[in-house]
Amino acid sequence: MKRAICFGLVLSLLFLIAGCENNNQTGNIRYENKYIENQDNQYMYQNGGGISNVQHGDGGYYYLHNHYLYYIDENDFSVFPICNKTDCLHDKETISEKAGYCNARIDNTAVVEKIQYYDGNIYYVSSGDGTESYDVVYLKKFNIGTQSVDTIFTFKTVIDDWIIHRGYFYYANSLVYNTDSVEKEYVEDTGSVCRVALGKSEEDSEKLYDFGKNGLSVLQAYNMHAYGNFVYYNAVTVNKKTDISDFDMTDDIGKRYCFNIKSEKQLCLNDRLGEEKISYYGFYNNKILFGSFNKNNCNVYACNLNGNNREKLFAYDKKLKAYTKFTDGKYFYFENQNRNVNDTNHKSVYLVYDLKGKKVNTVKMPFEMVTQIPFDSNYVIWNPKISDSTKENKLYVINKTEIASKSGLKSRLIYKFE
Repeated sequence: MKRAICFGLVLSLLFLIAGCENNNQTGNIRYENKYIENQDNQYMYQNGGGISNVQHGDGGYYYLHNHYLYYIDENDFSVFPICNKTDCLHDKETISEKAGYCNARIDNTAVVEKIQYYDGNIYYVSSGDGTESYDVVYLKKFNIGTQSVDTIFTFKTVIDDWIIHRGYFYYANSLVYNTDSVEKEYVEDTGSVCRVALGKSEEDSEKLYDFGKNGLSVLQAYNMHAYGNFVYYNAVTVNKKTDISDFDMTDDIGKRYCFNIKSEKQLCLNDRLGEEKISYYGFYNNKILFGSFNKNNCNVYACNLNGNNREKLFAYDKKLKAYTKFTDGKYFYFENQNRNVNDTNHKSVYLVYDLKGKKVNTVKMPFEMVTQIPFDSNYVIWNPKISDSTKENKLYVINKTEIASKSGLKSRLIYKFE
């Protein structure tokens, strides 16, 4: 019991200090075209769809898993739920009625588990409990210092994707049907990408671009990222008169749009780059890294944040065309996701190149990672159960600084979930 009490006191002090150190960040936004900690979207922890359950802050990582919020100390990689109650079982609680007693448990009942560290606190989106007569989505803030939760915004819409960046909450909602009419469905909202300043009301939301006024409906908006003074997202759009019941979205990734938060103007990167479809790979040296869907184009390109000054970084073997590609800003990775579904011991293999196109290593990961994983410069944090439900529910850390070594990468078990 003494150990539990000491642990609770240390935890309380740690996060109280963390909360104090990050006050007033929102009132001092710096508008520079580079990543600025505490006020910018942590794009480096988002996967290929813009989703992230890992964020960095306060000398460690915040990790969301199965409705519980954890802190991972990057010095010794100790892991604990963010709850200072000494009589709480946290994620080891087996009685469902008591689960809500834990401070670390958050009601992120949205489609995906996604969090963002901003201005010293954790933000997340939660949907309604089903008792409302309309779709409702909340933006909530988990106050790290007090371990309390505040509702920031309440939206009567469906949110497909979202980020917080430089004082604003950016969110995307796609086409919404109203089915009140027995005879015929009709479009209630053509879909849009909006933003609202933190500290204001949801009624103050503004559209970045009004697709509806331009004769388009948004079927899906996703993969939101931000870097410097630019916000990016993909949108799959159709003419408003199109019968979408016959529309196949299977292979349509949409176009990549770019919103300049200083000039408040939007452009389509596909049009500026002269590409029907582009693949976003990440950011490097204050530039966008991307590729073309053209079957004969096996190049990695860079361009300015607004799509200007396109340049070829390097070409790769066309046999890698179908591989998943991404960058952490230091290395470029190719991953072959095709595998035998009956191979239960499959481990992901990455081909690692520098950003001049020189191969650095072939790395076999300690386990399978079936989706593009978030990287930072030093570590990868991964739960194998995410990619394979048959695996044990455990959390590992991988030291990525060893990626160029012949011995490859090794994993270290840091936490066991119940």
